[in-house]
Amino acid sequence: MIKLWNYLNKIAATSHYSITFSSDKFNYLNKWLVKGVYVENKSNMSTQPYIDESGDIALHHELAYISKEEREKNWRYYYYEVRDQAENQYTDYSKNTPQTLFEPEQNKYIYSLCCIYSQKNQHVLFSVNSSNSIRVWINGKLVCLSGAGAFIFPYIFKFKLKKGINTVLVEKAFFTARQSSEVEKDYFSIHFKPYECFNNDKCRTFIDSEYFGILENTFSIIPEKYFYGRDDKINAVVLLKSLAGSKEDKILITVYNALDEELYTCFCNTSKCICLNKACKKEGILRLSVQSLHNKDKKSHTYIFYGDFTGYMDNLIRKLCEMPGVEDEAVQRLKSLKKLYDRDRGLCLSSAQVLTEKTVYAVLHQLARFEAGLSQRVKGSGAGRFKHCKPFYESEYITGLYGEESDSDKYNIYTVSFPQSKKTENKNRLFVFYQPEPVLPYYFGRDCCSAHNEFLRNTVLMSVCDSAGEGGKLKYRAAHDVIENIIKKFNIDRDRIYLVSSHDGVYRALGLASSSFAGGRAFTFAAIAVTGLMAGYEPGEEDWPIPEYMSSIGHTTVLQLNNMEHPFLNLSQALYAARFLSRVKVWNFDNFEANEFKVMFNSLKLLGLLAEHNKEKFPGGANSSGTTWVY
Repeated sequence: MIKLWNYLNKIAATSHYSITFSSDKFNYLNKWLVKGVYVENKSNMSTQPYIDESGDIALHHELAYISKEEREKNWRYYYYEVRDQAENQYTDYSKNTPQTLFEPEQNKYIYSLCCIYSQKNQHVLFSVNSSNSIRVWINGKLVCLSGAGAFIFPYIFKFKLKKGINTVLVEKAFFTARQSSEVEKDYFSIHFKPYECFNNDKCRTFIDSEYFGILENTFSIIPEKYFYGRDDKINAVVLLKSLAGSKEDKILITVYNALDEELYTCFCNTSKCICLNKACKKEGILRLSVQSLHNKDKKSHTYIFYGDFTGYMDNLIRKLCEMPGVEDEAVQRLKSLKKLYDRDRGLCLSSAQVLTEKTVYAVLHQLARFEAGLSQRVKGSGAGRFKHCKPFYESEYITGLYGEESDSDKYNIYTVSFPQSKKTENKNRLFVFYQPEPVLPYYFGRDCCSAHNEFLRNTVLMSVCDSAGEGGKLKYRAAHDVIENIIKKFNIDRDRIYLVSSHDGVYRALGLASSSFAGGRAFTFAAIAVTGLMAGYEPGEEDWPIPEYMSSIGHTTVLQLNNMEHPFLNLSQALYAARFLSRVKVWNFDNFEANEFKVMFNSLKLLGLLAEHNKEKFPGGANSSGTTWVY
């Protein structure tokens, strides 16, 4: 491995092309040397690259005079740029698609190489997104891994750059089981920001103080996939979320079944592939728990499924129906969860929605509670005793599908997180996260911060996925119906319902809010938090919120976080929306991108600011106040 990285460092150092980025500011990585490698016998969940020390840099003017084989085995320059049509200029953007330079071929891997120059040893925050499986190394250390059957994006981690040149290597498979026929759509993006950029008063207004501590005290548990068949080999890799130097952490891995019975334990190091087949004694939900041997407070867990998922779900549904006094809603929810997964595609059935780890965690956590409840076993001081567990089908998560009844191929995912000790006689407040992809509300979960328990005591968090896959977006009415159901189920205070949306969902979120008000729904939103009003869209597009509907929420308080310098979050679009929204408070964050804003949108501090606003009983109308610009 040392020999390989010496070779890669030499290639980067002798490059005639600019592939080096500065660490002292926000940067997208979009300039690379790229190379294709054919791999016939690859090992699953390997932590080492398949590339060797062969190949040199082919200059652009040489490519026309060398064979295809020579082009493939040597490094070529790749630079991604996109024309911003509104400004008629080229703008650096994030979606790298280097595979477009290569001939399509099974078992081919595309490697991308670049450098980050740092004037000192410093911590930076990285964010990785990819439409398919990816592996990333920095200075020879594996920092990001995602298998074809286990999506973990956006993947956020902290890394300590050394003084001088830091080499970044990215690996993408040319074809995967999930990939569409259009190779151009398969992309990856990596950007980073110096840690110190978050250490200012404006960021601290929105980012929880515990946020970076969570990175220090948790692991990423990355299985090859989340759903395993009986004949599959179960592999997983555990990575640190905060990396400094080459030192790995010694960990204890424990596997439990849904009844919390210990099935298997082993000791290992992080960044190593672990085989867990010895834990698979019968099919069902397995919980993988990881704890540091050096720091007992540093731990994480995730869920996987082993066996025949369809048969398992049919058996759970049958047992549930045989139980006396079971609510019909519990049965319907189980049937809905059965449709969430298509083992052959790794997608939601009849949809292009990807099951990310946030959604899978909520689904499998809930199924584990179902399985344990149906066994009527309670673990604790009375371990081994059997008693009726009521309501045995409840976990602190609810995940299901909603959609248009007239079109069964169009549906979305919703996820609900609520306090375990909920009391329906108390009024709860509701935060609705309206997102374009299925995510779990509150990014790092309620267990990581001490502040969570108090703030979330009477709080329900709901994530509504806005994408209906290849079939297009659903009508607002479908989202209204599922939100109304949650309001009734959890005794929500209708004066304390809040809407949160990031820049790629803002446009639809305001449409959801305005159509709810104008449509005479029983609920409306007390306040809304967004990034970049109407981000990335032009008036007149198909789903643009209707102006007369927009005026109906003119009295609603809107907290807006944006980057006015970004072409997709620009001032003209914000001002267009401001014509209808008069109670807007705006914070501008230069050089902030989507994932930085999403960090804030999963912040208790932002939710706390929203919670200060109750719905007005007698709204004053659109002209009762004005926009406040905060810089």
